[in-house]
Amino acid sequence: MKIGYFITPFPYPESFTDPEVYRCYPVGGAEVWAYHLAHQMAKLGHDIVVFTTSVDSKNHFSEEDGIKVYRYGINLKIDKAFFSFGMFPRSLQQDVDIVHLHYALPPAELASLFYTQMKRKPLVVTYHGDANPSYGNLIRKAGLSLLDRFIVPTILSRARVITCNSVHYIPISRFLPKYREKIIAIPPGINADEYRMHYSKEECRNKLSLHKDEKIILFVGALINYKSPDLLIKAMPTIIEKNPDARLVFVGDGPLRGDLERLANDLRVNHAIKLVGAVPYDTTASYYGAADIFALPSTGRTESFGIVLLEAAAAGLPIVVSSLETFRAFIKDGYNGLVAKLGDIDSLAETINRLLSDAALRQEMGENARASIRDYSWENIAKKVEKIYEMALR
Repeated sequence: MKIGYFITPFPYPESFTDPEVYRCYPVGGAEVWAYHLAHQMAKLGHDIVVFTTSVDSKNHFSEEDGIKVYRYGINLKIDKAFFSFGMFPRSLQQDVDIVHLHYALPPAELASLFYTQMKRKPLVVTYHGDANPSYGNLIRKAGLSLLDRFIVPTILSRARVITCNSVHYIPISRFLPKYREKIIAIPPGINADEYRMHYSKEECRNKLSLHKDEKIILFVGALINYKSPDLLIKAMPTIIEKNPDARLVFVGDGPLRGDLERLANDLRVNHAIKLVGAVPYDTTASYYGAADIFALPSTGRTESFGIVLLEAAAAGLPIVVSSLETFRAFIKDGYNGLVAKLGDIDSLAETINRLLSDAALRQEMGENARASIRDYSWENIAKKVEKIYEMALR
């Protein structure tokens, strides 16, 4: 089977290790999802072609582990969206049996529609979540408004099969309920070995200049509204009161960074907060290895799963999440993590303090979290997606 993947940013192999490549060409959970799926599908014997954007204004072709990657030069950049007009005509020079769009950022969405219409090929869409309209400049917000009004409904209506990360996300999405009959829930996968440290916690902390005797609460993700990183800082005064050695580490960047720094100063907890910014994935794995607890207090409906939950679980960390419906797909309250009331600072602080004060509970839940990812290998996920391709072709 020859499969064409359309996705706006597609990681370079160096994206996982080189800070400069990661800075110039940032990728997130959806892009990592597509990267690992493409490589696993190639291992299953399929011919994989990726249509994506370049890190610069030039067109590039590469072959990575049997995957053909066509990168088209960037003509325009808005926030994290890389616009390449060459993706439209040039992708038509390649023939595939089926098109798989990873819906995350434009313009891959439009290019996949153009390709399937011109070539009359079936379309499978992995819908990674509704776009978040709550931040950005007027150009970004206007562009998202147009996408939501015209492009998203067109893509979803034309898709033969739609996949999303969790059945719990379908009723929350602004768009998916209308297409429920052709949606199949397939979660992201995880290469667990990448997050199982070959170094001790102390060695990870030495590498990252973190104190060996502190209790570290880790947040990994974009510093944006719907992930609610501010709730963690607001909870810190209560956490520190009971656990003075608690420290909160943010891995990731975003528009809220300045606000978070000011909030930490206002609450006089800046000594206990560390914002390290965006780092490559191999460095992120070291932060997981150094942490005691992972926390994700998201409150927004655009959170469709949280691939970082799988990463934290692979590292053997107990997990604290908000009572957002989509987290139910992975977190079992009291087994592999604890659930705090949605948007409730006191509940969040109490939940984190419970774990910080009980090393045995942290150990037990961390082991349960690691056991919870057994069915999330990329090999298992790829086999499920393979069946969807066969269904779409029929």
